[in-house]
Amino acid sequence: MVQWGGYEGTKQVIIVSVFLALSFVVLSLRLFTRVIVTRNYGLEDLVITAAFCFSVAQVALVVVEVQHGQGLAQSALSADDVQLLKKTLWKLIPTYLAGLTLTKLSILLQYMRLFKDRTINRVIIGMLVFVAAYGTWSVLGALFICFPVKRFWDQTVDGHCMIFEAKWFSDASVNILTDLILLSLPMPYLKGLNLPRRQKAGLIAVFALGGFVCLVSMARLRPLYVIATANDVSQSNGPAAWLSSMEVNVGIICASLPSLRAITLRTCCRRTKHASPRTDHAGWWQFDKQRPEDVELEGGQRYNMSNSGGSAITKMVTIQTDTQERRDSGRKLSIWSLGNGGIFDGGAVMKAWVNAGK
Repeated sequence: MVQWGGYEGTKQVIIVSVFLALSFVVLSLRLFTRVIVTRNYGLEDLVITAAFCFSVAQVALVVVEVQHGQGLAQSALSADDVQLLKKTLWKLIPTYLAGLTLTKLSILLQYMRLFKDRTINRVIIGMLVFVAAYGTWSVLGALFICFPVKRFWDQTVDGHCMIFEAKWFSDASVNILTDLILLSLPMPYLKGLNLPRRQKAGLIAVFALGGFVCLVSMARLRPLYVIATANDVSQSNGPAAWLSSMEVNVGIICASLPSLRAITLRTCCRRTKHASPRTDHAGWWQFDKQRPEDVELEGGQRYNMSNSGGSAITKMVTIQTDTQERRDSGRKLSIWSLGNGGIFDGGAVMKAWVNAGK
């Protein structure tokens, strides 16, 4: 018997749907920017897309839970609804953990492209291995938290289960710890950039948006304790369910926002390109050590690539190139494009003048 979860259930569905929609919009803009605008997509874009697919499945499972009475008192539900609700919860937990793990892996892969310093690369690789290994364990541990697995939703089956509080809180603690590491990892390198104060603050603020994920993860601890210790699953699981979905979607949004700078600046460029036969753009240039002839400074002198500092975001520059040159280059304006080109128009590098910023 299907029984909708009343007002509380409806509220849960609205919350998870809103955050899924926001995540979809931001992710779509990210993929448009990477694939169409900068033509510089990578493995991290594929991984974050996979994380979004798990988020969609997670929201669908929350809706199924509400359809079986989540939000109502368990005493008001039939035995079949309670069992189906617990079975859906068993599916939802590993789905949530898989989406969260893939989001973290995508962020780390993006860091790999962004920072070229050997020390930070070793830390990132170590974090990649740890997040992948622990994420695999957390997903498998959630699937096989009971043996046989049917015992999770049917206590009449002979077998045994892990201690739910220990498993769920260990996963939550590790996730919060890795969130904090991911948040703090790029900060020392961003603070050391040779940029104007306002632009440096803006860049740090974009990366610091990941702090929202930490806040959601911490807010989830209280409902997690309630569901781990309560006997009334249908009434106590709601907050943990929508906060878990919110955590994954906020993570996807925060991981995607830095990529949207390209499409924003491209729009600004279109608005101003007819004001003057030449347009000036300020930003961060990735110097390519393998092709030093691609960067020519004002006056004809070449830039020594060995002085670029090792980071993909290294130096404040101004690029001046007219609209006809950009059209002739066959490449679109590229902001934060971390391939062999630069942050700006990698296809017209040899036509552009590069001036060292302040």
